[in-house]
Amino acid sequence: MTAVGILTFPLYIKYMGAEAYGLVGFFTMLQALFSLLDIGLTPTISRETARYLGGATSALNYRKLFRALSFIFIVTALLGGGGYFSHLPR
Repeated sequence: MTAVGILTFPLYIKYMGAEAYGLVGFFTMLQALFSLLDIGLTPTISRETARYLGGATSALNYRKLFRALSFIFIVTALLGGGGYFSHLPR
């Protein structure tokens, strides 16, 4: 994977230009950062949804977990968005 990235770099620069390639790299880095911040919350809510739909857990427990994970997702999104917009040129 690394070798392919290194070998295709000149083609990206030739066809896209340095600025566009930098923008693609920035958004790729941002996506990787948010996937790190996810820390397993998406698989957790998927698993618990399947358990709830299968009847293994109560609606009250599912709603509590969903509300807690939604809060964590919203806080992460707000912090990430705030960090992004705070570094924009004025």
